[in-house]
Amino acid sequence: GTGATKTWSTKTAPLIFRDAGNMLKAVVQTTNGVERPDTFLLPLSVYIDIGNRLVDPANGSNKTILAALQENMAKMGVTTIEGLPELETAGTGSTTRCVMYKRDPRKVQQHLPVVYEQVPPQADGLEIKVIGHTRFAGTTFYYPLSAAYGDGI
Repeated sequence: GTGATKTWSTKTAPLIFRDAGNMLKAVVQTTNGVERPDTFLLPLSVYIDIGNRLVDPANGSNKTILAALQENMAKMGVTTIEGLPELETAGTGSTTRCVMYKRDPRKVQQHLPVVYEQVPPQADGLEIKVIGHTRFAGTTFYYPLSAAYGDGI
């Protein structure tokens, strides 16, 4: 970032494009072009923010930062940009985190040893309880250099 902040809410469109480009460059250059990310995940609040801010409102631009970012990143192979609420506190010290990676089960997998199960509804006084449970065992990057993440955006 510039100055004392890394948050995208305080950055202009060119600085946001630079940050996203640096993440892409971190993967592609580190692996000598072998790995090419195709997915960019953002915290939901950041995704909504850049989806509502215009690139250059002073010059009458109607394009949002998100639309311009999607257009530019698609030219470099990143075809999916999504917002996830889980990334709001996934970073160091419970800060926001963005992740760029190749969506390929040979590169990354999420482990769910117990898929979500739901028991039949149970009456408890005047309430109906529906109990469900699952287990999550984390995410494995089989090729750690095929992904990059940024905290505090």
